[in-house]
Amino acid sequence: MPGLSVLNTTFNGDAIRLGDGNEFVVGFAEPVPVVGAAAVLATFSLMAMDNNDKPIYLGLTANSSIPGALAIVDGSIETDNLQAVAPSSGDLANPVFIINIGGLATETEKWGNVKALYR
Repeated sequence: MPGLSVLNTTFNGDAIRLGDGNEFVVGFAEPVPVVGAAAVLATFSLMAMDNNDKPIYLGLTANSSIPGALAIVDGSIETDNLQAVAPSSGDLANPVFIINIGGLATETEKWGNVKALYR
């Protein structure tokens, strides 16, 4: 994505990455722990090069385990545990999050707003 660089990727456990570039097709040697109904699969360190919004999407891949779908292995299911999944919006055309939305205030702007309260 223009203006956004991935500096580092850390997977939660012993993993193999099959995708390349911006495609993350990842397999884990063991089930990833679920804490509070969520499983952290990876942590990314990103650097935005400008103030433009950077929408991040989930998408299909040529190496999908279920053609035409995102897939996970659900360890709580004993047989046929490969399951199709979707983002919470239900639509792959919607971003799952956006970086830099609305921009950030600078220190000068923050201090200026505080001073304005006392005028």
